[in-house]
Amino acid sequence: MAPPTLRLISWNIAGRTSCLDEQIAALEQRQPDLVALQEVHSSIVADLYAAFQRMGLEHYTDTIGLAKEHERRYGVLIASRWPLEALAAMTFRIPQPERLCSALIASPFGLLELHAVHVPNGASYRWKKVETFEGLYDRLARAASHPRILCGDLNTPQAERDDGEIITWRQDIEDGKAVIWDKWHGDRGMRWDRAERLILAGLAAHDLPDVYRLLHKYDEQRFSFIMNRNRRRYDHIFASRALNPTHCDYLIEPLDQGLSDHAPVEVVLAPPFAAV
Repeated sequence: MAPPTLRLISWNIAGRTSCLDEQIAALEQRQPDLVALQEVHSSIVADLYAAFQRMGLEHYTDTIGLAKEHERRYGVLIASRWPLEALAAMTFRIPQPERLCSALIASPFGLLELHAVHVPNGASYRWKKVETFEGLYDRLARAASHPRILCGDLNTPQAERDDGEIITWRQDIEDGKAVIWDKWHGDRGMRWDRAERLILAGLAAHDLPDVYRLLHKYDEQRFSFIMNRNRRRYDHIFASRALNPTHCDYLIEPLDQGLSDHAPVEVVLAPPFAAV
């Protein structure tokens, strides 16, 4: 008999409402135990929760109400097969708290802390992106009582090279070498570059490695978002090593079908401490 596993799907559904049935079908096909959705419009939340009930994901929390309080359209949602306790977003010092949904999951494998985030893009929100990365790192760069997962649309990196070098959104390529933008000389450019790296690489020192890169070499260049014909790996899952990830990949079919401008990212975990 195969050991018990936990399947999580994280997906930025891009605020799309006209293809909700197809989005639900794409999720249901994968039979997830946990779902983390970003850019969820308030008008579809009730239908999503009804669908999750049918899928056995009977426990959920979201930041839709928080988004409305701040007069913003979209929130983040977590749905679980097992009971959960919502955790206050205000424990993170980020400028737009509705972009982060957190919960403590009472899974058969033990308590699990799950954080789903939609980091704002730098073109529109500039320093809010930097401050979001810094707030996430300040809260997560510490010892934890339970295994943790951070997932969502980070809007970074710009690129990853085959040798593992990360190119952030405050770098240009000059003569084959990545350098901080000329117009961002000094502390501003360095701070932005550092903020992206704190999450992409720095959390690994605090037991939150990038699961895709834990399982795949850098010459395996998958993507979750296409911008101006450039393919970006914007969507990520970071997880405590004790959760024993065995699979992580991007589900490109929903992206090809136009169900979002992002592909879902899926991880399968096989914790050795599972209760059987």
